[in-house]
Amino acid sequence: MNAPVRRLSLVVAVLFASLLVSTTLIQYVFAADLNARPDNRRTLLSTFARERGEILVGQTAVAKSVPVDDEYKYQRVYDEGKLYAHVTGSYSFFGASGGLEQAENSLLSGSSDKLFYRRVSDLFTGRRAQGANVETTLDPLVQAAAADGLKGIKGAAVALDHTSVEAGRNGSRPRSEARSPSSVANSGVW
Repeated sequence: MNAPVRRLSLVVAVLFASLLVSTTLIQYVFAADLNARPDNRRTLLSTFARERGEILVGQTAVAKSVPVDDEYKYQRVYDEGKLYAHVTGSYSFFGASGGLEQAENSLLSGSSDKLFYRRVSDLFTGRRAQGANVETTLDPLVQAAAADGLKGIKGAAVALDHTSVEAGRNGSRPRSEARSPSSVANSGVW
């Protein structure tokens, strides 16, 4: 074998080895960092391919995921948006913002360590993975009475027991309304 061919084969071998090292680093060493990046569209789309758990007030779901026929698979719907927005927060393509959507994101999305046995069971039974429901201690009647009593005024109402001065129930009127991503997108806010 002559010298130029030997040098060329050595260069090709070095390039091939550097490609293997680069691929290994990307897939195993930097994988967690790449998945955690906020601009990673693949990770964002995978969160919308899973049904999030419901946020319950009493037995009523005030936030739930409904199936849609587009790339997102599920869309978050807030049936009582104005009444419970300060508690539920909102969840959009850009992540959970405030309230229970953010505070309990790992449970609602189904990625919490508390759901480990459920995820293993889903894996073996073939069930589709979904998030867990979050139950609140809100009383829907008190919240509705507080909203009705405030009649458009931003503020809060607290029911106190006058004999012991203990707070029994409370309710408030939120500043904003939880909206689904499509309603925001269609309104031109983006």
